[in-house]
Formats: sequence, structure tokens, C-alpha cells
Amino acid sequence: MSKKIDGETLDELYLLDCRSLSRKRKPLLKQIYAIIAPYLDTESVDSSLQIIACTIDLLRNQESVTLNFSRQRYVEHCLKAKNLTPDLVDSIMMQRQYIDSFTNISPGLYITTIHQAKGKEFDCVFVVDIDDVTNEPNLMYVSNSRMKERLYPIKIQYSGVPYSR
Repeated sequence: MSKKIDGETLDELYLLDCRSLSRKRKPLLKQIYAIIAPYLDTESVDSSLQIIACTIDLLRNQESVTLNFSRQRYVEHCLKAKNLTPDLVDSIMMQRQYIDSFTNISPGLYITTIHQAKGKEFDCVFVVDIDDVTNEPNLMYVSNSRMKERLYPIKIQYSGVPYSR
């Protein structure tokens, strides 16, 4: 979202409830209240999503407002679900967060520790010194769950080089 909607700062918008929104004189906020008003007596998840969907449609046409794409996709995903329950809404949120965490990775070579790779996923993963990883079940799980296609375990074995003068 942008810093202001219809002249109201985000902090002011967070403080609004349906009663204070009904007293606003600004055109966009009056339109948002018109969307909310029919649902004031209902508490179902479906009606809440309908309010959000209608508000998103209204805000799409506003040049001064930038919508958060991932949140918009989350609402769209919820609206497509049949028999929506609060548990399903939570599940969809977790799926969206999982998907969003991988969209920020640009192609290339990443050299990281296993701990730095948490929350990310890569096409191919090379695990150097697999002996250290096999001794720690948590590290083994993290290293194996970072790959999309291939995992290459590499065992380091130093055989030594004779010292000569």
C-alpha cells in the first residue's frame, strides 16, 4: 500500500472501525464503508472475504493506491476455496508464505551455510563435507529439504601430500 489512502495515513487507517469509517467524508472511504455496511451483522469468513474482495476491486481503480500483490493473491486463493473454514484460511496463508519466500531468489550460484539456506529452495544443492552433516539430524534434514531437483553430497577426504624439500 502507499503511505496514504484518500489522504489518511496508514496509522490513522489502522485506528478506524466501522463506526468511525461511517463518519468519514472522503469519497474513497465512503465507498469502502458502503461495501462494509451490508455485512456489519455477520461474522462468517465468507462475508469477510467478500468485503476484502470488493475493497480490492475498488482499490485497483485508484491511481494513488498500490496493492500488495502477495496479499491480493492470498485473498483470491481463499475466495476460490470451497467450504472455507478458519483452519483452511490458515493453511492457505501458510502456503502463500511458503510460495512467497521463494519468489525473491534470483537465479545464480549461492554459497551459504546450511543455516543461511533455511527458508529457501534451490534447483541443485551441493553439500560439502557430508560427514559433518550426517552426524546432525537437523542439518541433514535442512540440507536435504533445500533442493528442488538434485542433491550432491560431497565427502572431503584428505589423503595428505608428502612433504619434500
